[in-house]
Amino acid sequence: MKRYFSGLFGLVFLLLFTGCVKKPEDVFSQNSAERMDAALQKASKALLNNKKGWIIKYFPDLEFGGFTIFALFKSENEVTLTSDFGENEITSSYAVLPEAGPLLTFNGYNKVINVFTEPGADNGGIGNPDTGMKGDFEFVILEVTDKKITLKGKKTQNIIVMEAIPDDKDPDEIAGEYRKASEAFRAFQRFKVETAKGEKALKRGLLDVGWFDQLELSTFQLPDDANSELLSFRVTPGGLEFYKEYELEGITFQQLSYVSPTAGYPLGYYTNDNKTIKIVAVE
Repeated sequence: MKRYFSGLFGLVFLLLFTGCVKKPEDVFSQNSAERMDAALQKASKALLNNKKGWIIKYFPDLEFGGFTIFALFKSENEVTLTSDFGENEITSSYAVLPEAGPLLTFNGYNKVINVFTEPGADNGGIGNPDTGMKGDFEFVILEVTDKKITLKGKKTQNIIVMEAIPDDKDPDEIAGEYRKASEAFRAFQRFKVETAKGEKALKRGLLDVGWFDQLELSTFQLPDDANSELLSFRVTPGGLEFYKEYELEGITFQQLSYVSPTAGYPLGYYTNDNKTIKIVAVE
């Protein structure tokens, strides 16, 4: 009898427990195909809803530094690209496709982005003859909001951020500001880093190529330490924005603002908010 009631109690407990456990369909009201379709629609809608276009913080292989691409998605399959390193506006095709997750692919040939993805033999000699600058034209969509889309390069795994151009801004003026800043930065030939510890020379990456004549890369490294981390960045109208938070001479930073020339710094310099580190252009 004792065993009977014990078994009966266990059966009642099991029934109550299973009644409380949510079925899989309760947890996921949509199946995987429906969730993928919703994610694709959300990404496509965000791309098209921004009528002024997007600023793409593009990093191919980090050894080449970063660049800025401007994209205007005109329809569900057409996009116009331009950049901070040239004024050409080129229209080509794109798609938002299902893979393991939503995928944004610039699937039509467009020199603005494909200069980073094609072999060096085809892009004018930049990078390796076979792999070029090792960049991506296919990106896994990680996160989507109305004003920001976070991507991950399918090949490089680099994080690529797209920021919406504000409605009250002129896209052509913004692109012009980026080009002007990039051109001004390319005019600087030598740099040094200053901290409370003193100053050191700072080497900027450089490639001799045919397409750019000479491509000054957006990277810094301490020349006296071959094992020091390569600092990869983009030039912005306000200064330098690095791929991630880096450490140099014991100081961490991700953005440095440009300070106009003074008597002590005739070419100006780039610094953090509290000016504990300065990257100085040298004559």
